[in-house]
Amino acid sequence: MPKQTLLYIGDKEITTLNRLSNEDVNYSFRVVDIREIYCCQLLESGKPEDFVLAIFCKTEYRWYYKNNRGETLSLVAKRSERLLLKAAISF
Repeated sequence: MPKQTLLYIGDKEITTLNRLSNEDVNYSFRVVDIREIYCCQLLESGKPEDFVLAIFCKTEYRWYYKNNRGETLSLVAKRSERLLLKAAISF
């Protein structure tokens, strides 16, 4: 059975439970605070959906983004533009 992950995006501490259950269903999933994911992991994936999620992620990773949201947004825009150009050329 595939494993499911809930990405929490918010300023407050996570209070979401990692399970749904009632008399008919017993379902569990992993809960991850997106601020604990380094944006470079997503930006290096090459997937547009990961680029969007990178905007919400942790940005302090060595010298990479210097904890600057503007740099992250700029990099997301540049990488997205490259993907769009590749798609247009291959079409």
